[in-house]
Order: sequence, then structure tokens, then C-alpha cells
Amino acid sequence: MRELATGRYTADQVEAALRSPSAVYGSRFEVLSPDLDKIADLEAGPGGVFDAAVEVNVDQAIKGSLDLQMLPVEDLRDCTFTRRIKPWFRLAMPDGGWAEWPQGVFVWGVPDRDLIGMGQEEWSITLGDQLQILDLSGPGASGFTVHTGNGITDAIKRCLRRAGFDDTSGVVDSDDEFDEPKTWVFSTPRTRARRQREIYEALLEQNSGASAQARAMRYAIEQKLVPLREAAPDADNDRVSWLEIIEDCCDAIGYSSPWFDGDGICRVQPHQNLTTADPDHVVATEPDGLLLTAATSHELDRVKNRFLMKSENARVQNRLAVVDADDLMPNHPLCASKIGFHIDGREVDRVAGSHTALVKRARKRLFEALSTYETVSLNTLAWPVHEAFDIVGFRWDHDPDYTVRQVFHQRRHTLDLTTGEMTRNLRRVYQ
Repeated sequence: MRELATGRYTADQVEAALRSPSAVYGSRFEVLSPDLDKIADLEAGPGGVFDAAVEVNVDQAIKGSLDLQMLPVEDLRDCTFTRRIKPWFRLAMPDGGWAEWPQGVFVWGVPDRDLIGMGQEEWSITLGDQLQILDLSGPGASGFTVHTGNGITDAIKRCLRRAGFDDTSGVVDSDDEFDEPKTWVFSTPRTRARRQREIYEALLEQNSGASAQARAMRYAIEQKLVPLREAAPDADNDRVSWLEIIEDCCDAIGYSSPWFDGDGICRVQPHQNLTTADPDHVVATEPDGLLLTAATSHELDRVKNRFLMKSENARVQNRLAVVDADDLMPNHPLCASKIGFHIDGREVDRVAGSHTALVKRARKRLFEALSTYETVSLNTLAWPVHEAFDIVGFRWDHDPDYTVRQVFHQRRHTLDLTTGEMTRNLRRVYQ
């Protein structure tokens, strides 16, 4: 979550204004180049953008979206993918000024047009954030290759730069390295090194006996395979967009999937330990609270209480990681110790180079699967500094389940830039 303090206003001043029953909201919109240089402003109001909402949904590949209802802007009519829109949420302050926060950077597309009269039209358009660029583009026929010993977060930065994102300051560095070479490519080149590798791997499989001669032969073949595996790495022919490659790397080291912040910087960060996480923000039934309504639901079909993560990397000594809710979240009502059986989730990892990395990914997937058990949907007033994967506290006085503040993982939030109303979808974390 970003800081409330902005410009000349402190966090306390901003929070008091947000909680005021007479809060006044506004918005403004900037047109940017792909390099995020400002080109122009869009008019907000009846003569320009007359309705707008921003949503962040971490369960989607393209997490951020911006819905616009607007009058036509001739300078944007033929600018598909070549312009960015940066909306700002604004809050009127008691001294007559405005506090404001950027809500993301979104890729301009093709608007739907409502022809309302002769020479008159209105536009409606839903824009995706810059994850859309990573999803649409990729390394092309040459593919993307990593080698043994390359840093995994270094590879993520290299992907971002090749996709045109030079600012990689949002990538949190990890010491994890690739333990074997790998290539992401649509069609695997039939090079001389690859043909030789296949020959020696077939010989290795043929010499599987336990005799001293067979062991000596395997050792000799393995030595010949070392340079061939570097020259002709294992190939993934399915996942070839920059976003898919980065997600593979994130999964391998237990990081959350990538997202873009309010200023358009790509964030790649470790997945939070939900068993110990404190709320970034608390929503509660208070006289000056933001909470309007709440509703609960359950998604039992998605719950897992044990996760099995298998590595495709033959060099990982222990190729199976098993994490159990009985060990990580013993208070969860669907632990095997409470319901009497395990509900297993199973996945195959394509990149992880160590058992430790496998465990990190399995823990992340287990936390996500356990949190689907209980969800809460909230309608609130504006809290314009939320980001992807925030931790939120929820309290509803005199309720048997929520009188004591409970901790939730926010999976989706939508902010109406006109009315200041928000909807939030939370999944409960049992600590």
C-alpha cells in the first residue's frame, strides 16, 4: 500500500478528509507516450471524460483496468497501443487545495462508439495496464535463454528491458539462480549441439545398469553432456510471451506475479508470508468509518489443504515439495487435522533450481488456495492508495465472526473516480 501523505498534506490530514461525511472527490487524466512522457491532458467532466473507474484484480493475467466513458478526442482516434492514459484520483482538502494519487498507467486501445446524432458520438473503452504489453509481445523466433548460474531476478529484468521497460527498480533482487540452462522459444532449433545432446542422452538411458563399467560409462557421458546442455538448453515451446516467461521465473522463487504500480513501474516482489502479515489498512464499523455494506461467501471447490509441487528439473535432488496446512495454518477450519482428510493441490514447476525454491512456490499456492474458503465483499468510500496484494483488516461490531478484527488478502478492488465509491473482494487469512 502506498503512503496517504501526498504533496503538502500529511497522512493524518488526508485520512481525516477521506473520512469526512462531506468529502469531495475529483479526477484528472494525462496522456503519455510509451516512455511515460506527458503529452497532454484529457478534460474531466461533461465535456470530456464523464465517467471512469479503475480496477485491480490479482487473479487475472492483466491485473489493472481502466473503464472510460468520454466524448471523442481526435488526437487519440488512431493511437492504438501508442498512447498511455494515467488517471489521478483527487480529494478536496479543507484549505482549498487538492490531494491526489496516480491510479496506474493504461494502454490506449480502440473505443466503442455510440453514434448519438449527426456528427455526434460518445466513446466507451476498457484499457488494460502495461501487463498487456508484456502479454502481447515476446522474444520472437530467437527465443529467450538463461544459463546455469544466471540470477533469476536478473533474467526478469532482462525480459523487462527487452520488452521496452528500462526502469527495473521495482524488481526485488533474489539470490536464487538457475541450476540448468533453459530456453523459451516457439520452435526449438535443430542445431548440431541439440542433435548431439539427444544422442548422448539416449546413450545415457541405455547405460542404466549397476555394473562398474555402466557407472563409468554414465560418468563419461555426463561429462560430454555438460557443455551440450548449455549450448542446447531444455526448451519450453508453450510459454513464449514476456509475461509468461516472467511468471515462470516468479513462480520458481516464490514471488507474486508481476504487477504495475500507480506510476507505471513494474513490481516483482516476494509473496508475503500470510501467516504473520499485519493489515496495511483496517475497514470497520466506526462513526467515521469508510465501510458501507459487507457480504460473505465461500468457494469450497477451490480450497486445498496440502500442496504437492514437483520439479521438472532433473538436477534438483529432492524433486517433490510438500507443504501442509496443519503445519503452516493450524487454525484454518479446513486443515486435515480438523476435517479428517487431505485435499491436495498438485502442480509441476518448470524453472525452480532447488528444493528450497520449490517449497517457496508450494507455500504461495497453498496460501492462495486456503484463502478461497471465506470471502468478504465490501462496499466502502474511497481509499485511493491500495495496491495489488494488499493485506486488509475487517471488523464488524456485534457480529459473531467479525467482532474481533480478522485479516484478509485483498484480491480485487474497484474505485469509481467520479463518486469515490469502492468495491473490494477479500479472502480470509487464518493466522
